[in-house]
This record gives sequence, structure tokens and C-alpha cells, in this order.
Amino acid sequence: MKSAKQLKGRIEAAMRQAYPHVPERYLTVRGFGTSHSRLLAYLVRSAGSEVSAEELRMLTGDAVHTERRTRDLRDLGFHLDAFHTGGSDVYVLRSDEPDAGVGAALQLTRNIRSDKSISAAEGTSSLRSLGLG
Repeated sequence: MKSAKQLKGRIEAAMRQAYPHVPERYLTVRGFGTSHSRLLAYLVRSAGSEVSAEELRMLTGDAVHTERRTRDLRDLGFHLDAFHTGGSDVYVLRSDEPDAGVGAALQLTRNIRSDKSISAAEGTSSLRSLGLG
């Protein structure tokens, strides 16, 4: 597993390669911070094994947003399963490397949808034209 900076760079490079005509402001990975890095490092060490949601909450010190941060990791292209077993929620990271193409598409979609300078209809139209809508 690469560092957070290398991971972001890899996804951003995949975005630029797959979507060369998209404005630069959309070709960035946003919101991947320290707690994401901490969660990912822990999950990578346990790749292929079940990790309880409680373990992840203790790791981040945040019982409220841990599930959101795991979804954010999926948005970077990580295959991270979540399910309920034995009375608790668990996560399994299937690979310690993201699918950069999937991450690129999800990050671009997120960036366009969150752009307040365009209407929702313009965002949807842009995504459709890129084959993402």
C-alpha cells in the first residue's frame, strides 16, 4: 500500500488519463485525510479478514463518521465489503490496492455533483456526456 499522497496522486493521474477534456478543478481527490489514512492502513494490515466496526470506531475515535469514511474509501476504488455477522457490523478489505479507474470515475462524479457553481441539471448533463450519468 502506498502513502496517502501517492494514493491520491494515482487516482488523480487515472482521472486525467480517462477524462482529458474535463476542467482541472474536477480532477482532484478531496476529503481524504488523516482518519481515512489511519482506517486504510489498519484495513490493509487485515486485508481479507473481518474487522469489526467497533475496532474502526476506536481507531478513529469517532463513532459517528466511521461508516462514512469507509464509504469514502470505496469511492477511491477500494473493494471494501460491509456486512452484519455474529451480532456486529464488520468490514473486509478485499485488496490492498484500489481500482484506480473506478476511483477516478467515482471521484469525478462526486466533484461534479458537489460543484455549487453549476446547476444540478448541468452536472447531470456533464456526467452523462462522460458516460457517468
